[in-house]
Amino acid sequence: MTIITTKVVQSLGTEGGLAVIDLPDSKVALHKSCFETARQAFSSAEKGGVSCLIQPEDDSAHVTGYHAASEEMSRYNVYRKGFIFSDGNNDIISVKGVSNFRADMSAFFDSLHNDIALAVLAQMESEWSLPANWFQDLLGPTNRNSQWHIKQYVPTTNGDDIWLPLHTDPSLISIVVHDAPGKRAGAIGLQYQSPSQSYDWVDVPFHGHRVATILVGSVLSYLTGGRVPAARHRVVVTANDNPRVVATLFVRPKGSAALLVPPSPLFEGVVLKKTQITFAQWSSRVARNYTKKKKNKTKTSPSESYS
Repeated sequence: MTIITTKVVQSLGTEGGLAVIDLPDSKVALHKSCFETARQAFSSAEKGGVSCLIQPEDDSAHVTGYHAASEEMSRYNVYRKGFIFSDGNNDIISVKGVSNFRADMSAFFDSLHNDIALAVLAQMESEWSLPANWFQDLLGPTNRNSQWHIKQYVPTTNGDDIWLPLHTDPSLISIVVHDAPGKRAGAIGLQYQSPSQSYDWVDVPFHGHRVATILVGSVLSYLTGGRVPAARHRVVVTANDNPRVVATLFVRPKGSAALLVPPSPLFEGVVLKKTQITFAQWSSRVARNYTKKKKNKTKTSPSESYS
């Protein structure tokens, strides 16, 4: 069982919307096995062995399938290729020569969502004096409305030193796990803007199968009037022995869920910019932003993206 402490929730509120947690041995073994399956699937995809190919015109917020690295897939996927799973569709992609792909990807989602993400949300409910299961009762079920992906980074071109530009995630929270043994220093280029460091870029301290990075998304930041800030993050090009492979879960409300301020004393006085807006309406605006092409490197304001 993944243990989420008071310190983790406090860190999400004070340390730029980011925290890193240790995972139990059972998760380490599972994540290692699932990443091995994913790398086999990447190889098969290069040979045309994947069903459900994603097209640039597809709805990025609800698509399931595989895409190659391309600016046509948005500025966030210029240097990334991989598999995207939306709205609980974790077992519909077939990969030639990788018979256990569906089962392993379903198990990976269950680990990221059911064990890690739900534990984080439950601890938030406890720390913020919210009713038990508030997130699921008011905004869920998140297991049928979230999106996650597993992607491999490719070499950049034209001297570009940014793999993934500055952005925030359009989620309540996001869970990130890197494919690397154990617990290692740094995060292979993942950086965030830390308030304790005058909002300079700081490397996420650890990565690997034994740890998960928790990011506050822009949905939760919106609901709390910014009192729980969304993590502003990016990925810079970093030397690594193997291609960078990462699994990321975006925990999302159902489309029809009304976006409301959580009934906690911590958020008294918060007034939302828009009233009577659903997550589907909010997400539609984000999706339009996501499909924009690559921006000039000098842009510093964050965009919301399914990263």
